[in-house]
Amino acid sequence: MENNTASPIMEYVTNETLIKQVANFFNVSVANVTNQSVVQQETLFDLYEAYRTKEKEQLIAYKSVAYVVGTLIILSNLIVVISSGLILRRGQQPKSTYLLLGNVSLADTIIGAAIIFGAIIDNSMASNPLCIFQIGMIVCPAIVSIFSVGLIAVDRYFYILHGLYYQRYFNTTRVRIAIVIIWMIGLILGFMPATGWVNNELLYTRCYYHALFPGALILFNSSLSLIPIILVTILYSIILVRALKNVKEIKAAEKSVNFNSNSNETPRLRIYRGNTNLNRTFPTKPQKTSMRRCASFNAICDNSKKRTFTRKTEKSKSIGDLNNDSFNGTDDRSYNKNLENSKEMLKSQYEDSKHQLFQISGHALEIESLDSKLDILSAKPSVETDQLQALVRLSPEVKQQWLHYFDERQITYKKVIDNLADAFRNEDDQIEAARASAKRSGRDIGWDTFYRYQEINDHLDELAAQYPNLVTVMNPALSYEGRQIKYVRISTTRFEDLRKPVIIIDAMVHAREWVTTPVALYIINQLVVDAVDSQLTQDIDWVIIPLANPDGYEYTHHEDRLWRKTRSKAHPGSDECPGVDGNRNFDHYWGTSASSANPCSIIYEGPTAFSEPEIRVIRDVVNQHLERAAMYISLHSYGNMFLYAWGNNGTLPSNGLALHLAGVTMATAIDALALDKAPRYVVGNAAQVLYFTTGTSRDWTRAVGVPLTYTLELPGYEYLFEVPTQYVEQIVQETWAGIAAGAHYVRTIYG
Repeated sequence: MENNTASPIMEYVTNETLIKQVANFFNVSVANVTNQSVVQQETLFDLYEAYRTKEKEQLIAYKSVAYVVGTLIILSNLIVVISSGLILRRGQQPKSTYLLLGNVSLADTIIGAAIIFGAIIDNSMASNPLCIFQIGMIVCPAIVSIFSVGLIAVDRYFYILHGLYYQRYFNTTRVRIAIVIIWMIGLILGFMPATGWVNNELLYTRCYYHALFPGALILFNSSLSLIPIILVTILYSIILVRALKNVKEIKAAEKSVNFNSNSNETPRLRIYRGNTNLNRTFPTKPQKTSMRRCASFNAICDNSKKRTFTRKTEKSKSIGDLNNDSFNGTDDRSYNKNLENSKEMLKSQYEDSKHQLFQISGHALEIESLDSKLDILSAKPSVETDQLQALVRLSPEVKQQWLHYFDERQITYKKVIDNLADAFRNEDDQIEAARASAKRSGRDIGWDTFYRYQEINDHLDELAAQYPNLVTVMNPALSYEGRQIKYVRISTTRFEDLRKPVIIIDAMVHAREWVTTPVALYIINQLVVDAVDSQLTQDIDWVIIPLANPDGYEYTHHEDRLWRKTRSKAHPGSDECPGVDGNRNFDHYWGTSASSANPCSIIYEGPTAFSEPEIRVIRDVVNQHLERAAMYISLHSYGNMFLYAWGNNGTLPSNGLALHLAGVTMATAIDALALDKAPRYVVGNAAQVLYFTTGTSRDWTRAVGVPLTYTLELPGYEYLFEVPTQYVEQIVQETWAGIAAGAHYVRTIYG
């Protein structure tokens, strides 16, 4: 009986597609397959079927892995994409870095989706349009990811080694354009086979990159991808070599630092590194007795009045705060809960109760622990390693308690002012005499006295009227009590030349630091009225805020000379303890220090970051000019210091060397004009020079992207916080020399 079933070999021979697959598998021509004998053909097809069976088993294992790996890639990178978007939305800097990082993760997310897509589609051939789409989904984002990583390397290179060039070359617009370009390149190269340029030799094999892409295109893609890889290697090697070189230079400088023989200071590099500040321990055992914080602020401590203030949310503590807890044995909030009304600290009380001023010296951590418990008018590094000197005010009712405390803790002290009321009277007499002299000479503003809020604002308005092409006075907001917070914009191009860097300076954030405002006014005078250096206005735009805290400043004139904070009453406990420390109110590690959470603390950070309208003015000015802002300086008093970030943990920013060099440039210019009795300026990291601080303008401006940011502590000489009027002119002139040197440093970078 005849069997009508076709022979398997005949099926093979008539299936042209299968014959081509077998020929491709054995790398022979189709004719070589069809011309073989039946036995040879059966052997070939059996071998091919065995390969296909093995391949299917491998594909099953691959698919299970592909689903898991693809899902993990999508989820992990999607989290980075979303995080980058949220960070950008908050305005975090540098924006370009987060844009590129988000782009890398977006590309990798698409790769993860392509892996899953390839596992879903079974037996896709190299000639199949779905294969072109699947491989294109992998090749395109892979090219984008590699090139984005290369751009990140360039971004980091400029940010770390050429910080002041950074804003010029890596603004968000240019980065977005670059991202669009590399996506276009990726789309073109990844989907080139869609034009018909494919590998004709492997059309009938499974869907693989090498099976679809012709050899020339594979070579071109690979060569192109090597460029960013080589770039990353070179740039990060340069960064590493430069870092090692900087370390070597700093160590060499420590050994060969020039020393002024006329100075009483110990020879040292112009940076107080505080080598053990971050690993410091208490030199003595913890105190057994509890000291009431009210001792530092008021004449009387009323034990019957216990006040507790709580925040809406608890914040984690900093290292310094944890150390404070071990020191006190209690939380800072309970330690500070008994306070007298700070509003009662009027000048009359200084008359009624003999407040005295003491200079104390002790271990850095000891002084740090007192920052929220005593009214520390100023602090500066001592000649001894890890020691700080601080100026504190004590009332007679609690003086003996604190002096006993100092003795127990081995904190040395000496009285520097016996009666603050006498000092204030002398200061008032000097101011009145200087103002009368200025009035007789016909001057509205002089450099040998202090002026009130309205006089300062009137002076700014007059400058704007006299120099309309150079000066613009802005009235962005009102203080808590309704006073205008004015600032001056100085520009020969009305801030329209986007190539010019911007320098931002503020003064009088702390109300009792009177000498800071004359310095700001003198800088304006030198740039506008005297115009001593036209390059500084032709090449740089300036924003200067002479009186950032008008409420507190006025309060120091008619109520309490030593008032430090704002005068707001928008927080819990504000009826008894109004005001916020403006230099703790910035959104950089705000809320991480328990010692700053108490409204009655002299360093109270406020109910929220940027809660104070005065501080929001500074924030808005910085944000408005962020793309061009090259330098920010906040004027304070006293201590002869240029302090830079990071004050919250003692580490250095990525451009720490540039910060130090620019600071030394300014400090050297000031020291050249300083009085013989003035100590040399110290330049260094704020936490290393002094102690940990959070929520400061210096750290926040550095964090949002301003390259060079400083807290400048002005001189006090032997008069400490209360600078006599006859020294004002000396201070403003020498400080201007430093500011001008810093501005020329900026010019050399941007020129």
